[in-house]
Amino acid sequence: MRNNVRRITDGAVMAALLGLLIVLDGQSGMIIDGLLFWVLPIPIIVYTVKYDVSSGFMVATAITIMAFILTLPHIAILIGFSNLIGLVYGFSVKKEFDSKFILLFTFITTFVYYLISLVLFAGFFGY
Repeated sequence: MRNNVRRITDGAVMAALLGLLIVLDGQSGMIIDGLLFWVLPIPIIVYTVKYDVSSGFMVATAITIMAFILTLPHIAILIGFSNLIGLVYGFSVKKEFDSKFILLFTFITTFVYYLISLVLFAGFFGY
């Protein structure tokens, strides 16, 4: 029972920290938007390594839903991809996978996000 309370509390703290970062980004006029993609996976990585992937997935889902509530859609999608990177990176570290696999997956996920951002949103907004 005590371990579950600690797990839930740690997940809530991670979600609250990222929620604060999302709100600060919105209040600053999206100035730190470019840094978000590289900073956001860190709490998910720490949480996934400390516990497991299913707990990390629940926290990542909560953060992504919170992002859709608090910020613009393209930033929320960026946060979703950052959470995906954090989950896979945390799982890979916990299972001691090769660094090349981690780097390759991070590169592919980042490329897919930028491709979606460039093509989909450019077509949606008429650029």
